[in-house]
Amino acid sequence: MLVRIIRVLESGTGHLAVEFASEVGQATARWDGLPPEEGASYEAEIDVPGVLAWGSDIVRSSPGKPAMAGGPEALELVGELEMVSPDGYTIVRVGKCMVRFRAQGRAFPIGSWVRLRARDALLCEQGL
Repeated sequence: MLVRIIRVLESGTGHLAVEFASEVGQATARWDGLPPEEGASYEAEIDVPGVLAWGSDIVRSSPGKPAMAGGPEALELVGELEMVSPDGYTIVRVGKCMVRFRAQGRAFPIGSWVRLRARDALLCEQGL
């Protein structure tokens, strides 16, 4: 996913965080990679650390437009469920971006539209 860095921030953990914009919205996430430049564009992917729960962190959404929003406390994504493996590894397509995370509980059917809310998100620069 192509992202444009709006602002470089320092997260409370001492890691860099960035406010960024993409074709599906604007959000804030921790940054994994060399320090980015404000105003520059990067190819990146979003990873969600930890384990999300079906039915609370991940809920059904109406089919429609992929979206992304959120500040430092949480990232909210809307997209189509692409894959769920038996061990909980899950992929949701949000626009052109594949968001990867682990989930527990009873998964929704593949192809369902979902809204997920993550307390932590990592924006990883691709091609490093």
